[in-house]
Amino acid sequence: MTSATSQTSSLRSTLRSTARKLRASLGARVVILLYHRIGSNERDPHRLAVSPENFDQQMSILRSLGPVLSLAELGNALDSKKLPRRATVVTFDDGYVDNLQLARPILERHDIPSTIFMTTGPIGRVREFWWDELQRIFLEPGPLPSTIRLNVDGQSHEWTLNDEASRRRAHNAVYALLWDLQHEFRLRLLDELLAQTGRRLEVRSTKRAMSDQEILELSKCRLIEIGAHTHTHPNLAAQSREVQCDEIARSKSRLTELLGRSPESFAYPFGLHTSETVQIVRETGFKRACACMDHAVRQQSEMHRLTRADLGDLDGDAFARKWREAVNW
Repeated sequence: MTSATSQTSSLRSTLRSTARKLRASLGARVVILLYHRIGSNERDPHRLAVSPENFDQQMSILRSLGPVLSLAELGNALDSKKLPRRATVVTFDDGYVDNLQLARPILERHDIPSTIFMTTGPIGRVREFWWDELQRIFLEPGPLPSTIRLNVDGQSHEWTLNDEASRRRAHNAVYALLWDLQHEFRLRLLDELLAQTGRRLEVRSTKRAMSDQEILELSKCRLIEIGAHTHTHPNLAAQSREVQCDEIARSKSRLTELLGRSPESFAYPFGLHTSETVQIVRETGFKRACACMDHAVRQQSEMHRLTRADLGDLDGDAFARKWREAVNW
C-alpha cells in the first residue's frame, strides 16, 4: 500500500469514527424526572403529588426503559461527552417529609438513585410552604368572608368569595401576585389573608418540610444526593442580584453546616432563572443545576441549565408511554 493510499484509508477511518460518535451523541437523550410530593393529590391545585402506588409503579418500570443515572453520573457523562441513550435521572424539589417517609423506601426497593433539592428556610419550621398555606386559605372547606382585599405594591385588589369557582379564581390570582415577591412580603400578605378569613392553620404532618434530623437520616441513604433549592423559594428571575446571591448562598451554607459537606447540585425554584442567576450559581460553587422546561437533556445541554420533565400522577403503563414521548422532546 502506498503512503498516499494509507493516508486516505486512515482519513476515511477517522471520518467514519467521527460520524459514528456524532450520530451517537445526537441520538443520546436523558430524561430528568421532576417530583415534589409522594402522597394524596386531594385539593392539589398545582398537581405536585404522585400517589405512592403510582410512584412505585413508575420506579419499577424505569430500568426496563433504559439506564437510570444519578445526577452526578449525568454530569460526568456530559463532561466526558459520553451521554447514554434513553437514560433517566430522578429528582425531587422542596424537601417535603414524604420524600423520606414514602419515596425513600420505594427508591431503595427498586435501587433508583435520586437527588432531593432542599428549600432550607422551612426546615423544621412551624409553617407550611407558602403555596400550601394559600391552598388551605382558599380551597379547604369552611366558611369564608364574602370579600377579601389585599394591597400589593401600592395596588388594591379585591375578590368576591361566594362559591367554589370564585374561591379557585381568587386562589389563582393571589398565587400569581405572590409568585414574584420576596419572602417577607409573601408572609405578610399570607398573615393578612389569615386574619381576614379567620383561618387558623396548624402544620399538617403530610405537608411539612423535613427537620434537620430527618435530612441527616435521608442523607445516609447511598442512593440519595441532597441538593440546594434556595432558602425561601423565590422566583430568582424576579429578584435583584443581591437577593439572588443571598438565597443561593444561604441554602448552600445551611446544608453544608447540617451535612458536613457542600452540596454540589442546585435547582431553580419554579425552574426560573436568568443568565445572571446561572452565573451566580456557578460562582457559588455548584457543579450542576436543574431547571424545568420539559426537554430531554442532550449532549449539547448546559450543565447549569439541565432541563426536567414532570410526567404527573400516572400509573406504570401511562407513565411508560409518556416517558417514551419525553425522551424525544
